[in-house]
Amino acid sequence: MNYEFKNDPEKIIEIINDKQLIFLAPMVQFSKLVRIKDCCINTLDIYANYFIGGFELESCTVKSRVVWTAGGHNLKPIVFKNCIFEDFVDFEDCCFEDDIIFESVRFLKGTNLMGNRGTPV
Repeated sequence: MNYEFKNDPEKIIEIINDKQLIFLAPMVQFSKLVRIKDCCINTLDIYANYFIGGFELESCTVKSRVVWTAGGHNLKPIVFKNCIFEDFVDFEDCCFEDDIIFESVRFLKGTNLMGNRGTPV
C-alpha cells in the first residue's frame, strides 16, 4: 500500500503487516507517534522528517536506500527494533533531542549514523 503525507496528520499513524509498503513523507513534521511494524518496506522516504511524537520501526525489512538528512528533532524516543536495512541509511545532519534506540538492527550496506559524531553534520 502507498502512504503519502504532505502535512502533519496530527494523529497517531500505525501501519502493521504491509508486505508492499511505500511510505512517502519528505519534509513532514509528525507531532504524534508513527509506528510501522511487521512490514516489508519498498520505499521509505523520510527526508528531513521531524518525528516530534516519536517513531517506532519494528520487525521490518527496508529494501531501498533511506535518506533521512536534516531529520530527527524527536521529543519522544525513536526506536528501531529487529529491522534489516538492505541499502545505505543516511543520517546526515540529523538532530536527536530524545533517545534513539537500536535493538537487533542490521545495516547491510552501511550507515553514517556514527561517522560524523562530534560534528554539526
